[in-house]
Amino acid sequence: ADDPGDGGMASDTQKGTALALLASAQWGATGIWVALLRDLPTGTTLVFRFLTAALLLTVLLTLTRGFQRPNQRTLYGGVLLAAYYVLATVGFYLSDVVSVSLLVSTSPFFVMLLRVLRRQPVAGREVLGAPLLIVGVYLTLPRERHG
Repeated sequence: ADDPGDGGMASDTQKGTALALLASAQWGATGIWVALLRDLPTGTTLVFRFLTAALLLTVLLTLTRGFQRPNQRTLYGGVLLAAYYVLATVGFYLSDVVSVSLLVSTSPFFVMLLRVLRRQPVAGREVLGAPLLIVGVYLTLPRERHG
């Protein structure tokens, strides 16, 4: 139940978690979707991905009146996020789905590393989990990829 004093934050957290779960499931299937598109050039796939996202987001933001003019910081973030999607999509084209999916799943390690570099606190379980993540990915990658 939502705490009346939290302004609906618990409900928002639950919605956000549910959406993240759906996004994770979709991301997990990205390699499959890209494999179905291998007959198209990589650039064409990227253009259609961005056009589809732009159209859907424009409709969503218009309906919810949620558009806000970005500032310089958010523009940089958007460019970095777009670069991530381009690199991942090209990776799926050039490598196998398992390898790319595993390597993309290492993002928690880089989030922790960024926190360390920014001198922000890092939980002990994160410090313990980071090397386990790297070793697990290394052991799971197809052998022809790393030796």
